[in-house]
Amino acid sequence: MHVYEYLAEILEYPGADFNCRMERCFNVVREHNESAAICLAIFLEFSQSVNLKKLQENYTVTFDLNPACTLDTGFHIFGESYKRGAFLSGMNSLAQKHKACKNAELPDHLTNVLRLLSMMEEDDQYKELMRLIVSPALKIMLQKIEEKNPYRSIIKTVEIVLRQDHDMSFWEFDAGESPVPQQSADFLNGACPGSGIDRRVPPDGGFGGKIRNSGADKINL
Repeated sequence: MHVYEYLAEILEYPGADFNCRMERCFNVVREHNESAAICLAIFLEFSQSVNLKKLQENYTVTFDLNPACTLDTGFHIFGESYKRGAFLSGMNSLAQKHKACKNAELPDHLTNVLRLLSMMEEDDQYKELMRLIVSPALKIMLQKIEEKNPYRSIIKTVEIVLRQDHDMSFWEFDAGESPVPQQSADFLNGACPGSGIDRRVPPDGGFGGKIRNSGADKINL
């Protein structure tokens, strides 16, 4: 399995096998990138110190009840505009084209994006997906997740791994400020008609994530 697929596994809603998934991922990341492993160790320690219910509550509070930190990457770029729907359709087509595994989340959910990246060739389409969606979305998430939140270390681990694996000069974009060129990869040209991409950080209301009934709205991180 590709390292991105292991990272995707630990970004899914925690189940009974989460600690096993976490340990597998940590061991793979440690071989891949020492700096990323040091970062991921923060979450490994946390996950081993709490029960499954607490893990699930923290996940829901962090990603499901907080639109600013949703794992739906396209939401960070398009908000609830019509372009988001077109983008989701384009991402779904890409996943089918590359036979990438998908879970029940939306096709732009970070778990599904990571699995898609693990299957794609590093062509112009791949680079534009990284440049226009993944990079700014991760930046926005890292800006919004509190430093004390243990889930932040997973998002930071993803960023470190991706930075190591690619020519990441485009990561120097300022999320929410730099305009995205209209001339982008084919899938973005097809999925995002109009005069450009809306890069605003989404408002507090309404987002595409899944709300899970865990009572986590009562939990303070």
